[in-house]
Amino acid sequence: MKNRMRGNPVNTVMLRHYLKTNTRPGAERKFYQGKKLYRIDFAKALGITYPTLQRKLAGDAEMTLWEAKTIADMLELSRDERDAIFFGDVL
Repeated sequence: MKNRMRGNPVNTVMLRHYLKTNTRPGAERKFYQGKKLYRIDFAKALGITYPTLQRKLAGDAEMTLWEAKTIADMLELSRDERDAIFFGDVL
C-alpha cells in the first residue's frame, strides 16, 4: 500500500507555479534529462494519466509520498521548498 499524505497538505498553488515554470522566481528554467519539463512529463514519470495529474494539482485527489518525492526530485527542489509545497500545513 502506498503512503498517502492525509488531508491533502499540498500547496497546490505553489506546486502548479513550479510545474508551469519548472523553477522558482529568479532562477533559470529547469531541465530534466536534457529537456524542458511539461506536465505530461510529470504524469509519465509518475505512471499516471494527465487527467489524474490535473486532479492532484487541483487538490481533488490525494498525492502519495512517492509522487511528491518524484516531483521534488525532478524539479530539484531544496528541502525547504519541498516541505513548503508538500507539507506546509502539516509542519
